[in-house]
Amino acid sequence: MRRGDTIARCGNSGNTSEPHLHFQVQNTKNFYSSIGLPIRFTSIRKSPIPNCERSDPCQAPNYEDIDNCYIARGLAVENKAKS
Repeated sequence: MRRGDTIARCGNSGNTSEPHLHFQVQNTKNFYSSIGLPIRFTSIRKSPIPNCERSDPCQAPNYEDIDNCYIARGLAVENKAKS
């Protein structure tokens, strides 16, 4: 896989309020003993989801501390690259 490759298509096939995508990058093939790795993005626009804590009881990060190329829970993300 190379930068810019399509990794999936986003859809809304479950019990959700919007289309979304779940994926993980890890250091080995074994899901149970591997370590999740950070995923660096380019050309994204992020904004906090209002009242996210109501549906996600986990502690959300301080969004000001997140580098502009990484995403975290509680963020709406969109591609700002020109097609």
